Amino acid sequence: SYLASKQVEYSSNKADIIFAGNDYLADYLSKYNDSVYVIPTPVDIRLFRPKRDTLLTYECNTITIGWSGTSSSYKYFLSLEGVLIKILTKYKNINLVFVSDRFPHELKKLSQFVQFIKWSAQDDASNIQKFDIGIMPIDDDEWCEGKGAYKMLLYASCGVPVIVSPVGENKRILEHADIGIGPKSVDDWYSAIETLVFDKEARFQLGANGREYVVSNRNLYTWTKEI
Repeated sequence: SYLASKQVEYSSNKADIIFAGNDYLADYLSKYNDSVYVIPTPVDIRLFRPKRDTLLTYECNTITIGWSGTSSSYKYFLSLEGVLIKILTKYKNINLVFVSDRFPHELKKLSQFVQFIKWSAQDDASNIQKFDIGIMPIDDDEWCEGKGAYKMLLYASCGVPVIVSPVGENKRILEHADIGIGPKSVDDWYSAIETLVFDKEARFQLGANGREYVVSNRNLYTWTKEI
């Protein structure tokens, strides 16, 4: 909104130093301040790590497609309700798990297929570790362009292959690391999910690549000084 943009401009002009989470935000804020530095979103790799019995899960016939986030992001699933329902009704061995602050009542078609888990800080990592595929749909707009891909990074840090909208930081990460699929259309989402459902070796390799990427590039203990 106009008011929000003016507030950002005012605060940026007053600041001595600005830290931005990605290049997109840094470029935007550089209009108002010459001292802008990028510190990308890091992940606690000791907490968000692959579970020890990861190899055993690839012998299991049940596949869990998981999403973790705040309920404000349920809107990004509205266009995918049909695709996800089609997948879930076609393949009875697939579970769709949402980890969030409340049940997705607004997803009137999809909600009956969702296994809901109430989010808690204590169980955040262990819930993601149970995913076989981590998804992150977002819109292609300015707001999402500025997102830090944190959800995607948490999945990857736990060794979970990702299917994410190729927007902003999501797209940049996918261009640098083979850790998942970036579907652009609704049909692409269906194809991407079906591909990973059938190819457990690809799921394992993409998950391993994701863990390696986060450890090498978004490691909290690299970006911070331990006390």
